[in-house]
Amino acid sequence: MIKIFFTFFFFIPTLSYGAEYLKVIKVKGKRGIVEFPNRGRFKNGDVIRIDDGVWQEKGLDGNGKRNYSIALSASIGQTKETSKTTLTTNNVDHGEMQTEVAFGFNFRWNEFGPLISYLISKVDDEQTTTSSIGGFYRYNFKENKPGAEWVPYAGLAGSLISQDSDNTKRDGLGFRIMGGTNIFPLNDHVSLLVEGRFDYSTLKSDNTESTSTGFTLAFGISSYF
Repeated sequence: MIKIFFTFFFFIPTLSYGAEYLKVIKVKGKRGIVEFPNRGRFKNGDVIRIDDGVWQEKGLDGNGKRNYSIALSASIGQTKETSKTTLTTNNVDHGEMQTEVAFGFNFRWNEFGPLISYLISKVDDEQTTTSSIGGFYRYNFKENKPGAEWVPYAGLAGSLISQDSDNTKRDGLGFRIMGGTNIFPLNDHVSLLVEGRFDYSTLKSDNTESTSTGFTLAFGISSYF
């Protein structure tokens, strides 16, 4: 028999979850002793919610896996671009929207893996598309393991960039500093991502060299398995 003391209690002689039942042994005030049929299902510190006579385990049961991840994110922000030719220097501010896909290897305190991004920006009537492929590294300030409800982190990323506009094609390198958090609101496998980013890139064409810097805010969703 497993005995668990509840900090709250609804007096219901038998509560069902699928084909399993809770049996109330003793009640005193807001505390109670109950018996579970499955000894291995629960451990000390587990939280159980009771709604309308049906008990449910808290989503983060600590029994899942977080060895790998696939993340999809979108970001918006403002970028300053400085372009130089042999004769002129131009500074342009423009807004941008970027989508990104990343595959990660999770070692609890450290995560890393490849990433692919696609960005669209527009200045006046000229639209520019930028695609990149690279990798990322994140240091987690909490262990990213089953049972952790939120995991704050900081990290770096680097990429090879290809940019096309109406008039030119440029290639170069990108660098990113980032910080954010993964939040697991429902279970051990799906997280919501909120991330701040500072991006720096250098691009070159036959007669133009440009640098871009900007801050963006990203939102996304990750699946761990």
